[in-house]
Amino acid sequence: LSISMATVPYTQVEDDLDPEGQPLSVALPPPGEEEEEEEEQQTQQHHPLSTTRRFGFPNPDKDYFRYVILVCSCLLTFGSYFSFDLPSTLQESIQNRLHISDGGIQYQSLYASYSYSNMLMVIAGGYIIDKWGNRIGTLLFTTLITIGQTLFALGGTVGSYPLSLCGRLIFGSGGGPITVVQNNISSQYFKGKELALAFGVTLTASRLGSILNFLLSPTIKDSVGLSMALWFGTILCCLSFLCGLTFIAMDRRNEKGGHAALTTKERRIKFADIKKFPPMFWVLCFICQTFYLTIFPFIAIATKYFQDKYDYSDTKAGRIAGIVYYFGMVVSPFLGHIVDRIGHRAHLALLGSAITLPTFLLFAQTDISPVLPMLLLGVGYSVSAATIWPSVPLVVELHTVGTAMGVMTAIQMGGVAVANVIVGALKRSHGYNADVYFFLACGAMATVLTLILNIMDMRSGTILNRAHKKEASGKPDAAKALLNPATPSSEETTEGEAP
Repeated sequence: LSISMATVPYTQVEDDLDPEGQPLSVALPPPGEEEEEEEEQQTQQHHPLSTTRRFGFPNPDKDYFRYVILVCSCLLTFGSYFSFDLPSTLQESIQNRLHISDGGIQYQSLYASYSYSNMLMVIAGGYIIDKWGNRIGTLLFTTLITIGQTLFALGGTVGSYPLSLCGRLIFGSGGGPITVVQNNISSQYFKGKELALAFGVTLTASRLGSILNFLLSPTIKDSVGLSMALWFGTILCCLSFLCGLTFIAMDRRNEKGGHAALTTKERRIKFADIKKFPPMFWVLCFICQTFYLTIFPFIAIATKYFQDKYDYSDTKAGRIAGIVYYFGMVVSPFLGHIVDRIGHRAHLALLGSAITLPTFLLFAQTDISPVLPMLLLGVGYSVSAATIWPSVPLVVELHTVGTAMGVMTAIQMGGVAVANVIVGALKRSHGYNADVYFFLACGAMATVLTLILNIMDMRSGTILNRAHKKEASGKPDAAKALLNPATPSSEETTEGEAP
């Protein structure tokens, strides 16, 4: 066999002749190819492909394996979501223990510090995930969460505001990136029509942590004291850390079995790739930011707001404030499944944003029971969460999903950090009604941005509004190619190359 490439001289021996007696040519592979082929051979030697028979539990060849991964992914954020709103559900007790003013800058800083560190870390976290994989990200960020919540609980126990604030800073540096890890796991293990369902399931499990906080923390505080309520959050963060270790072991087993979600080549990412994100992605980011300004900063003050306006006890006020999360936990998986089947992501995002308008008008203009407005807000939150986040893998390349999620979370948390300060200042100078009108304005901005998103999606081939069937053939999405025209199709072949 003669290959028309550069040849090297060698000493001819009898075995170097073809059957017709002609000398054979020895070809040098292109630079770097030899090393890659050698690595691939070693990988195949030590990590057999799925066709190789394997035994043991869990087996990556079985369908249940991905769903065990999903369970681990769900529990990664369980502890952090429980602990995130501890300052809200225990606001009065924490303010008294730390000797800080009611709803003032110091109290709001417990949330703002989380958002600031979250914003700074989450882009770097997305890069770490895309560069070194989900396992490194899981270990790093669950560790930061556990350390941060431990310091916050310790500060609440000894009555040290600086220690509590430091704990929230460290907690935030892991709390945002771990959601990026969670979303990245869903994007890599679940494709096509399963994607939004996976996002919905993880959201449900995460929000279960938030719900338990609103239900259990006041009860624990009344029964055994504030300190135990704070340390219970630390225990749940340790549980999430252990689930992270379980995921790491399973993901490594999956990779050794030849099922790595991304190859080393695909993980080669640079910060410059951020410039290549399509305009639709950036609109999604600012929709996410403006919409979530109506959720997180409002939940942070909701318990005390309901106590002051409706004269509720802290336990009753906390449970009503948690209605948003109760509703989201119940309907998110079903919404995810529906969105996967029918599409209309941008249309539903518009609906979710628009629902915030009557919600805050009811709070501002009436004295109606807060249950109905909170149910409306829960509907808007669930619909938006089931459409905004699962849209990201549809508009960016798979190997940049972690970075894209990090950028979106950073923009989201940057807005939340500023909003927390604004909410505290407005409450101090004009009362809670001024805060409600601020949230109304944020909902209006989100609605306008989702209208723009729908126009862009219509011009880009309706990649968001059409249903995405399961990608079994591996063929590239034509509409996605419009968003990323510089990305070559996997089916393109060079001139003279065999298809």
